[in-house]
Amino acid sequence: MSLTMRSSVIELRKLMHRKKYIVLCIIQMVIIAAFVLGMAAMANFMSQQAMGGFMGLAFSDLPTIPYNVLTALTSLTLPLYIFMMCSDSFAHEIEDGTIRCVFMRPITRFKAYLSKIGAIWLFVIANLLASALVCIIVGAAATGSVRDTGGILAAYLLSAVPMLPFIAMSSCIAILVQNGTLSMFLSIIACIVMFVVTLLSQTVGAIFYINRLGYYRIFQGISFDQITVSHMASETLLLLSTSMLFGIAGLVLFERKQI
Repeated sequence: MSLTMRSSVIELRKLMHRKKYIVLCIIQMVIIAAFVLGMAAMANFMSQQAMGGFMGLAFSDLPTIPYNVLTALTSLTLPLYIFMMCSDSFAHEIEDGTIRCVFMRPITRFKAYLSKIGAIWLFVIANLLASALVCIIVGAAATGSVRDTGGILAAYLLSAVPMLPFIAMSSCIAILVQNGTLSMFLSIIACIVMFVVTLLSQTVGAIFYINRLGYYRIFQGISFDQITVSHMASETLLLLSTSMLFGIAGLVLFERKQI
């Protein structure tokens, strides 16, 4: 294991020592399980009562439930986790001076920066995987069968990619302002602005990564009639280039700031 990876694991452990993340994750999994069970029970009841079309819910709609959960995770839950973690990993540690302990490790500031970014992304991946497994296991228990397991797992794991720009942006903001509360506030405001601009103008909003939260769909053909390699490449390039731009800006600040 490389020093950077080891440092990322250490950073992740530091974050997990803040019990709020464990508590929030447990609550999240309970809510997901309750939602899947509730939707399955409702659909089963309607099917038995010959009311499958009532309110647009049918027993055949159950396979879409994990994707509905995924939309909620990528649109709201995970960005909030990311903003909190970036605030704790960068702004709060700079505020209280504990970030100097990171510089005592035998790694450069560049690798220290990468390790913090990596730790947050590892959390995102683990959270998505755990959420997918809860949907699959609870759904199987409720319906007695498992369908599209591979597709669900792939969709959840692919959704870690559009989370990268959120991490890079929020980290950059946290390093810039060096204030935990303010960095959280500015990160949320930035996302709201991008969302509003997207609603007002699809042309201008097309440049924002917030429109790529359904990134996995381009591999499944849900949103597009025809999938092309060039389209997949352009979408992926936009996400990675945006992450890199914010990442470079954050690295420059991290290297030059008097910490």
